[in-house]
Amino acid sequence: MKQDHHITRPTILVVDDHPEQLSALFTELQLNGYSLLIAQNGAEAFRILGKIQPDMIVLDVRLPDMDGFEICRQLKQSGNGCEIPVLFTTGITELEGKLQGFQAGCADYITKPFQLDEVLARIRTHLTIRKLQQALHVEKERFKGLSEVTFEGILLHDQGRIMEVNKRLERMFGFTREALLLLDVHELLCPEFRKMTEDMMAGETEGAHEVQGRRKDGTLIPLEIQSRAVHYQERELRVLALRDISWRKNLEQEALQLSTENVVLKASLSDRDHLGELIGRGAAMQKAYERLLKAAVSDAPVILSGETGVGKELAARTIWQLSEKYTRTFISVNCAAIQEPLFESQFFGYRKGAFTGATQDEPGYFDQSMGGVLFLDEISELTLTLQAKLLRVLNNGEYTPVGDTRPRIADVRIIAATNRSLRDMVASGRFREDLFHRLHVISIHMPPLRQHKEDLPLLIDHFFRPLIPDGDTRIALPDEILERFREYEWPGNVRELANEVRRYVAMDEVELQSPYTSGHPDEGSSLAEKMGAHERKIIEDTLNSAGGNRVRASELLRVPLATLYRKIQKYGL
Repeated sequence: MKQDHHITRPTILVVDDHPEQLSALFTELQLNGYSLLIAQNGAEAFRILGKIQPDMIVLDVRLPDMDGFEICRQLKQSGNGCEIPVLFTTGITELEGKLQGFQAGCADYITKPFQLDEVLARIRTHLTIRKLQQALHVEKERFKGLSEVTFEGILLHDQGRIMEVNKRLERMFGFTREALLLLDVHELLCPEFRKMTEDMMAGETEGAHEVQGRRKDGTLIPLEIQSRAVHYQERELRVLALRDISWRKNLEQEALQLSTENVVLKASLSDRDHLGELIGRGAAMQKAYERLLKAAVSDAPVILSGETGVGKELAARTIWQLSEKYTRTFISVNCAAIQEPLFESQFFGYRKGAFTGATQDEPGYFDQSMGGVLFLDEISELTLTLQAKLLRVLNNGEYTPVGDTRPRIADVRIIAATNRSLRDMVASGRFREDLFHRLHVISIHMPPLRQHKEDLPLLIDHFFRPLIPDGDTRIALPDEILERFREYEWPGNVRELANEVRRYVAMDEVELQSPYTSGHPDEGSSLAEKMGAHERKIIEDTLNSAGGNRVRASELLRVPLATLYRKIQKYGL
């Protein structure tokens, strides 16, 4: 008596000419309650189908006697097997074959190498679909869409303009089919991937590429995409396959988080002489390290304060490197160099045609730092008008590129730095109080070098050794130079120390009696030193009269803002 394979366990016919390579898959299927039938070629598969009707067929595309497409076509033309769902197994690059497979009547694809959880999910899905189709045959058309279940979003496009999509793509991006057909492919992807995507869709690059997509609600989605040419409805179009790889990115993020937690733990338990690129083991630096580590395990905004040259940007990068979130990129912006008319196009980006000269879409700082850190150096130099525009983004969590109508999610972490007292600027009306409180969640002060001179030997060694050329017998600075370094107050901080070490290596001399250590030169000062001290005094007085506003000071002094900024750094103002 012939056994009924539908009473107890669902039966799957696997057709593959190398079944020994699928042992892990077979074991997983059997552990999950499936009975297996194995065939190594098309003829053997049809012999089995003549005796037993399985619940599903997992079919290799390439077989020794006939290809999987032909087997599928013959099966769909037969009376008994036309309703059996067929899942093809294939390599990830066979996009043209996938289209042939769907035309032949397959229900889905399983991509090699197998992800066992994915295979089980697909099999369960299609077995459920078949049961629904059998139980609700009278509503066959209503459930027809379920047969389109696939783990990839597919779209057809003509030079970027979307012509057709599948249901998976609609769900992936949150748009209806009608809305998607009004869009361009680039509108589904983040701006920074535009050039790479254009090259791929034009056939100039091959293989799979990782990009970031943007859903209707503005959230980001990591994708793996591939493109191939296809003949569709008597037209030459291109097909784009998009696979959601969030699961892979989540695993990578978990691994990174564990690694980061390990780094933070080791750093917090050890006697540190450095953290990231910051150097020093003195009490002042240890206090800064503790606060940097706490900032690294948070995703709140950070304000870094301290004099010019103390290493505020290095501190910001250390937070970024040790953080669990917002690790994708680090974008540094010098706020002192931002011109007010260009703020929105520089920070928010712009669309092609937004203004004269906008020949293509251009990402702004928020686009570039998406999923990472936007470091706002010298934030105190933003005008009140620009502060208001920045505050609006931080309050609403979104921004709109120039020339666009759709807002984008500002998924970035803000770290700001200043060498001025923002509290004093708030009190004098030169910095918005609401922006101050929005940014001033975590405050970290980086100490000046004169407050941790015990770290001079470490810092000197760090700067000295990489500069010594081959064959140079110098292994350290002379004692008399070290003594002068210990007595010096270092108004330019660590940056000035690095320059003095470079000067010694290059010229065998140091110039610690710089004209900007005081506004009053000695009687023995050279003409250049006296002129430098005089220039420093003029700049300092002008900055004071301008209330610390560097843009206004540059106008009063009639010098370019960039020139003024360099001299401020030079004189340690």
